[in-house]
Amino acid sequence: MRRSLANGPHTPGAGYRLGVTQFLVDYNLYLILGILLIVSSLVSKQFFTANNLMNLLLRSSFNGLISLGMTFVILTGCTDLSVGSTFAFAGVFLATLQRGYYFRFMPQLTHAFEQAGELNPILPLPAALALTVAVGGVIGLVNGLLVTKARIPAFAATLGTMVAVRGLAFTYAGGFPIPGLTDGVKWLGAGQVGLVPVPVIVWAIGILVSWTTLKYTVFGRRVYAVGGGERAARLSGIDVDRTKITVFVVSGMLAALSGAIMAGRMNAAEPREGAGYELDAIAAVVIGGTLLSGGKGGVLGTVAGAIVLGLISNILNLANVAPYPQQIAKGLIILGSVVMQRFVGRK
Repeated sequence: MRRSLANGPHTPGAGYRLGVTQFLVDYNLYLILGILLIVSSLVSKQFFTANNLMNLLLRSSFNGLISLGMTFVILTGCTDLSVGSTFAFAGVFLATLQRGYYFRFMPQLTHAFEQAGELNPILPLPAALALTVAVGGVIGLVNGLLVTKARIPAFAATLGTMVAVRGLAFTYAGGFPIPGLTDGVKWLGAGQVGLVPVPVIVWAIGILVSWTTLKYTVFGRRVYAVGGGERAARLSGIDVDRTKITVFVVSGMLAALSGAIMAGRMNAAEPREGAGYELDAIAAVVIGGTLLSGGKGGVLGTVAGAIVLGLISNILNLANVAPYPQQIAKGLIILGSVVMQRFVGRK
């Protein structure tokens, strides 16, 4: 009798409602994605064409790459605001390697770019690209050391590096875009393999590697453990500081890779590029179901979140909505998605 009262009276249909609620909790993001796909097909008959779908994936790929790194960081309970600046600096840095200047600040050489004839790459493309990604890793390493050794909250530490690295990008480029890159870099950003753009292929490889790392490696289990509770993680023998430093390095490297690819796509490096990308990356991760407090979430949700953001822009473009109202609509839809997930999650 006592047990019956504790469990409450049995209500007909309660099990069914519980199952529906649990289904919504587990798959609400994919329901949102499905609804957006239906709306997109109704807004324009052009939506389900191969060109438009590839364009959607291409637009999502740049934020998608950054979001993969952000997923690692947020899973540990931190955040990284410096990825947009790292994105911009990586493009500028790669462009200087292509133009033949190395580790030099560029204001006095700005006009030389306009008169430049042939490119004079210092390094072969694979080496230049690896060095650029490594520079992103160094920025991530600085973030990790500030958070773990200086004990600065991740928000404040990466806010500082965000401003500093953006200033570095402007200083390095003299405040101007650096136009004209080699064919190899342009192929990386604007090339195709069959119908599939190269940036989408790079994103797909990043997804596979990130998903495998988080799901099947010791490091992946440590990332979840740190986000689930640092004290418990330390007691179980996990090097929390090393794990956090590593996720910031991963985040910086992926942001730099994305920035290098974008420079190739635009055939120019723009120090203003990437402003606000950190917020798009965080939005993709949160919409994808990863908790900002860490310990729960994953790569596949982030991928869906990045596609949702790309879909929103795609729908509004197909509906001929001007850019500024797009930002309003995009923000409202993001807020609505997050609120709906939280509402369903409490059920």
